[in-house]
This record gives sequence, structure tokens and C-alpha cells, in this order.
Amino acid sequence: MSRFFPTALFALALGCADSPRGDALSIPVVERYATSDGVSRGAWPGGAIAVAAPDTVAGLLLAGARRAMGETGRVQSLSATATVQGPARTFQTVVHSARDGRARLDLGGHLLAGIGNVKGWVYDEEADSVAQLDDTTRSVIRGHELHMLTIAPETRLGEPRGHGVRSWAGEAALAVEFRDDLGAPMRLYLRARDTLPLGWELVNHTGQGVPEVLATFAQWERVDGVRLFRHAMFTQGRDRYVYQYTELRLNAAPDSVFEPPAVRDPSRLRDGK
Repeated sequence: MSRFFPTALFALALGCADSPRGDALSIPVVERYATSDGVSRGAWPGGAIAVAAPDTVAGLLLAGARRAMGETGRVQSLSATATVQGPARTFQTVVHSARDGRARLDLGGHLLAGIGNVKGWVYDEEADSVAQLDDTTRSVIRGHELHMLTIAPETRLGEPRGHGVRSWAGEAALAVEFRDDLGAPMRLYLRARDTLPLGWELVNHTGQGVPEVLATFAQWERVDGVRLFRHAMFTQGRDRYVYQYTELRLNAAPDSVFEPPAVRDPSRLRDGK
């Protein structure tokens, strides 16, 4: 029996709602497959036309993204350090992500929080105390895990569905929609010609600023066999946050990094973990 694999993903006409990135492209869209033995099936030479269920489409698109990025299956943790140019000042951000869902975010003095094996935590440096992580702050951590979100979105998000062909920064893109922990839609955009990730459409749950956030990637480089972006820009309304990643490390995060800092007075843990 021949083995099937996607040779070109033109997405599907899935009837999705308008996106802030622009209306769905008004072009005929199908999905093309070819067999490993080159047998021609259907109208496409060397391939066949198939219309798959939305969850199947999402799986195929995500598999294409993994192929475009390289050896993503070997990534169990990723540590990213970035210099960030914000609207008001420049600061440094450090993100540690484990494939199993653990994470830590040091947002340049604005926030130090993490997700451990059991609970999440937020550290208050001024009070030297640790509190339990709330859902909104958890969403902030997830939104800054751009690399692990892109490498293994299924470890952070649910309900992947193909979302059709869209326009992203003036070019055709294939979209996959997920749901975050709070039930809001998040969309990953892939370049149509090679399924390399272009960026994310995220949701800001903090109530500060507009809810729509776009994260755009650039400057791809190989790090230990995996293609990773060195540049990202968050756009929230008129505000721009430009991330230049100065250090990207794979499989180097110790387990201890996902635990909260030790406090001088254990009574100040306040149910944090």
C-alpha cells in the first residue's frame, strides 16, 4: 500500500469568519496529496484532490509546519532571551518553556511568574511573596511562549481546526485556529508556499489595551537542527513591542527553573506552588 503525504497545501474553503488580517482570499482552494510511489490520482498530475475534515486539515498543516522548522520532535525545552524595544523603554525578557506544559516568564521587571508541575505561581519581589497564578496571568505567560507555541501548539492550546486561506502581511497564508485556556480563539498563520510559520493572532485577556494582538516572525536561523525565529514583533493597537532574541537554547532548562523563587518567610507562599 502506498504511503500518502502532502506535497502542497492550498488549504480548504472552510467558510470561516473575517479576520483582522483581511478577508479570506477569493480563490479556488483544494488540498493536494501525492503517493510515495508517484501514482497519479485525480485531476492533479502525480497527486490526488481530497477534501478533508477540518481537524484533519489542521493536522496536515501543523505537520507541514514541523517539517518546515526541522527536528522539532527532539525539543523538550526551549529557553529564549530577548531584548525588547517597547513604546516607552527597552527591557529584557526571558522565557523558559517545557514541552510538558511547564513555563516561566521574566518580563523585564514587570512580571515574574511560572507554571509548575502542579500549580502556577506569581512572585512579588517587593513583598518577597509567592501567590497562586490566576487565569489571566497564565494567559500572559502562554502568549509569550512564542517558540514553544509554534513548535508544539497542541501542548498549550486545544481544538485545532483548519481556518482556510487568509492574507497575512500581504501574502497568502494558511491558518489554523485553536482555543486558549479561556476559550478564546488563537490563530497560527503559515506561509502558503512552504508552511513556514509567519505569526500568531493572539488575545489579550488583561483588559489593558485592545484585545487583539498580532505576533509576527522574522530572521529564521537553525539552532541545533531546528529553524527558529530571532525576531518577533507584538502589535497591539498602536503599540509595538519588538523582540530581538539574543539567546535561544534547546533542552537546557533545568527542572528548578519552573519552580518559584525561595522566599525568606514560608508563610508568604499564599498557596502558590
